[in-house]
Amino acid sequence: MYRPEVERQGKGQRYDYDKRLAFAKDYFAQIVEDRSLVFYYANYSNPFSEDDARRYVVVGVSRVRAVGKIRNYTDMTPEDREKYGGGFVWGLDLTSHYPNEGLRLPYHDYLERPDEVERLSSFRQTRGASSMQRGSSRTTRLLSSSKR
Repeated sequence: MYRPEVERQGKGQRYDYDKRLAFAKDYFAQIVEDRSLVFYYANYSNPFSEDDARRYVVVGVSRVRAVGKIRNYTDMTPEDREKYGGGFVWGLDLTSHYPNEGLRLPYHDYLERPDEVERLSSFRQTRGASSMQRGSSRTTRLLSSSKR
C-alpha cells in the first residue's frame, strides 16, 4: 500500500488514502475463500534473525476459510474521514481452516540442527540486510504454487 502511485506531491498529506484504500480492496479481492493460503510468520524477534540479517520466519500455513470486511473507525470527524479515505482500519480479519487444513512448522525443533535449517531455508536480500542471497527450489515451488 506504499507504492509511488499513492504518494502526493507537494506539501501536506503524504499519501492519497482513497488510492491506498482502492489498492487494498483490489489486493484483498484476490483472496479466494476455501482456496487461498495464509502464511503465518514470526517477525524479526526470532532465533534465526541476526542484527546484520533481520529475517522473518514462516511458522505455518493454512487455507483461508473466510475474509472479513473492511471496517472503518467510528469516532472520526467528517474532516478526518474525508482526509483519510473514510477512516478505514488497515487490519482485515482472515479466518483459516487450521488445524484441519494447515500445518505448524516446529521451527524450534531445528534450532540445534543448522544443517536442516540450511537445507530448508530460503533467504532473500532485504533493504539494509547484508546477508547473501540463498534460495531453495522447494520453497520457491511452494510459494509460486500458492498463486494459482
